[in-house]
Amino acid sequence: MQASQFRKLAAYLLQTHYGLDLDDTTLSEDYSTGVAQGDRVFLLINMLSNKYDLQRLDSKDNQPLSIFDEVKGLVAMNLTLVLGEQQTCCPLCGHRTNFTELDCTTQIHDCMNPSCENVFITQFDQETYQ
Repeated sequence: MQASQFRKLAAYLLQTHYGLDLDDTTLSEDYSTGVAQGDRVFLLINMLSNKYDLQRLDSKDNQPLSIFDEVKGLVAMNLTLVLGEQQTCCPLCGHRTNFTELDCTTQIHDCMNPSCENVFITQFDQETYQ
């Protein structure tokens, strides 16, 4: 994931779920170690939440963030593509991607190009899925 994407997604998740600004946390400093190790943004926020006993604004039982919260953030940031039958490549650099399938119509893609590291969500259109 690119540093700019990380910052935008972390800022969105922190503001939406905890009412915090990114600059009020150590997350911007944690980018290089966390993402380099393959940690997802929601996991880094969960570690921060546990360390400082942060309380979620949108959850009475203070459940940790999930991959679905991260996906909602990526969708809110317009990092979603609609897929047809073609193979998915990174829309920024054209390289192949690794992906995690969330359900039968939604995937999170990570660009395999180390100089790009773009992250985006794909959703299959209804005609392809049927």
